Amino acid sequence: IEKAKKVIEREQALKLIRADAMLLMDALDRPAIQNSKLKAAAKRFL
Repeated sequence: IEKAKKVIEREQALKLIRADAMLLMDALDRPAIQNSKLKAAAKRFL
């Protein structure tokens, strides 16, 4: 049973990783509109 649980956990983690990668790719494909708050944040952190 423990071995089966580990297999299921690993499979779920891989699904999450794939989903996160797709979200990242979507975000990179559609950059945010640069409003004043975004520009101010960029000045502080870049």
